[in-house]
Amino acid sequence: EEGNLACEKNCRDLPMISEDFPPVDICLATYNGEIWLDAFLDSIKSQTYPSWRLIVSDDGSTDETLTKIRCAFDGYQDRLFVITRRAHGCGIVQNFSDALAAST
Repeated sequence: EEGNLACEKNCRDLPMISEDFPPVDICLATYNGEIWLDAFLDSIKSQTYPSWRLIVSDDGSTDETLTKIRCAFDGYQDRLFVITRRAHGCGIVQNFSDALAAST
């Protein structure tokens, strides 16, 4: 299963956003969800808590899910961590578990 995952960077290497606030990791499991993302992404970016990070685990989406997320977080790259699968099929439980495992 591990050989099927690709990570853009190590989540544990993400910089501390604020010394005064511990980081809060927001975990998102996706699969072909681009049509449902707008309100979710806007909500995350409008958070008032200053020290959040978004961890996305994608189960091989074939739509524009990851493109939409990356574009929405242009300028927030220090807060975005993406795990992708080379092929679809792990299921929602494993997909979300991968996001949780990457969380600090």
